[in-house]
Amino acid sequence: MQTLRGVVSSRSKAATPNLKTVEALLLSRTGLPNMAPGTLNVTIPFNYIVHADATIEPHEYFTGERLKLQRCRVRGHRMIIMRPESHEQPGSIGASVLEPAGFTCGTLGAWPTTIKLRSRLKVTTHGGSAQTPRQ
Repeated sequence: MQTLRGVVSSRSKAATPNLKTVEALLLSRTGLPNMAPGTLNVTIPFNYIVHADATIEPHEYFTGERLKLQRCRVRGHRMIIMRPESHEQPGSIGASVLEPAGFTCGTLGAWPTTIKLRSRLKVTTHGGSAQTPRQ
């Protein structure tokens, strides 16, 4: 188990239409019961390579690239880290940003209201690899 600590840099609803195109695949491959709209963007102080528990293959996603999906927990809630493979390429800034996506959890609604911009979060994963600190 690995705990990644970061800061919420944005709450991206821009990802909502993209996720809708593969929502059924995300749910079937990750075991989440449903999806909340969008993702959180959590900036961490180092590059992190996602260990894929499941993938969305290039022919299944409209951009033609593979999405890596890794199970995680944020404040005790089951979520997945989504990462396009291109975000882990040399020179990319995406390896230091986690994009957790979660499910609608009863009275908490789409996202817990306590998760706000600049909130400090712990994201717990199994696997993955921390790299060198960002420059």
